[in-house]
Amino acid sequence: MGITYELIDVPYPYLSAIYTCPCGKHAVRHAAEAGSPPPGWEEHVIEDSEQVICPACARRRAEGKAPPTA
Repeated sequence: MGITYELIDVPYPYLSAIYTCPCGKHAVRHAAEAGSPPPGWEEHVIEDSEQVICPACARRRAEGKAPPTA
C-alpha cells in the first residue's frame, strides 16, 4: 500500500501519513489531514491494492500513458 502511518514521538505527538506514489514521489500529511491524500493526489487500485498517485502520474494516466516506476 502507498500509505505509511506513524505516530511522531515529540512533546505533542500527532499522527503522520507518508503517501508514496509508485514513481517514488512522497508527500506527508499530519494530524487531521493524515486520513486523506494530499491535494492533487488520486486514489486508484493498482495491482489489486489501493494506491495513491501523485498529480504528475495522474495527468499521465489521464493521457493514457504509463506512469514511471521508481
